[in-house]
Amino acid sequence: MNVIKVDIDNDSLTSELVSRLEQRLPESTKSTPEFQLLWGQITSSIDDLVVKASKFTRKGTSIRIEKDYDLPNVKIVIVLEYPKKRNLLSKISKYFGAK
Repeated sequence: MNVIKVDIDNDSLTSELVSRLEQRLPESTKSTPEFQLLWGQITSSIDDLVVKASKFTRKGTSIRIEKDYDLPNVKIVIVLEYPKKRNLLSKISKYFGAK
């Protein structure tokens, strides 16, 4: 099964994320009844997490939310992680002088 990951951060725009996701989906998946049923939920989830990302960055909150959607031959994983762990770890290592 093919996995498509959508990473959301505080600079994300819903329209761009949805457009990129739709381009990456195979036509065979888009024509299934499951896709027709879930597409509204998927785009709504992306929009919801984009809004949350901007709110959390203003409040200084750390969070990780992941939503999975299983479609025929494709699994869509939508992830909001703030701050990004790799950025946080690199800042900590720089602070302590690790290379």
